[in-house]
Parts: sequence; structure tokens; C-alpha cells
Amino acid sequence: MDYCVKKLFLLLLLSFGLIGTAPANILDNNILKMKILNNCEECNLQGVDLSNKYLRVVNLSGANLRDANLSGSDFRLAKFWNADLSGADLSGADLRNANLRGTILCNTESSSDTDDPRC
Repeated sequence: MDYCVKKLFLLLLLSFGLIGTAPANILDNNILKMKILNNCEECNLQGVDLSNKYLRVVNLSGANLRDANLSGSDFRLAKFWNADLSGADLSGADLRNANLRGTILCNTESSSDTDDPRC
């Protein structure tokens, strides 16, 4: 689906109230935004289950992904600039060529240990 069509679709859903802005729906709205636009900068996705998903080239810069389940997902070429992945499960996730500049990786589950001085 073309990026402009995706953006228009999201705007229509928001304008018709099919997805709201109430606090209880923030996580669901952010997941929908990420899926439609392949972009969820500064989103709150804390504790979300994104296991075994195809999320190549997604932009999650500045997102809160604390305690998220990202295991087995394809994040090749994804942007995680300054995102918080503290406590996230990254086991089996494909992060080849992903941009992790400034990403907080404290207490993550993965196949390799990280020595992040912010932890």
C-alpha cells in the first residue's frame, strides 16, 4: 500500500473515531499506527508483544519498548534511535543493519550481552 494511502487511511480512522485517543487505547493506536505507516516515533509500546513479526525498515526512534516481546521478529534496517528497550526480549530477533544509536538495552534478553553504561 502506498505511503500516502496508508497515511490517509489512518487519518480517516482517527477522524471517524474508529481509533480513539483515550489513554486505554494508546497502545492499540500506536500498534495500528506502526503497522499502517511503518513508523511509530516516540510511541509508547511498553510491554507490547511483537514476537515473530515482519517489521523491516520500521522507524521506532525514541519509542518506549520497555519489557516488550520482540523475539523472533525481523527488524532488519529498522531505526531504534534513542529508543528504550530495557527488559525487552530480543532473543532470535534479526537486527542486522538496524540503527541502534543511543538505544537503551538494559536487562534485555538476547543471544549476546550488552554493556550499556546507563544500566
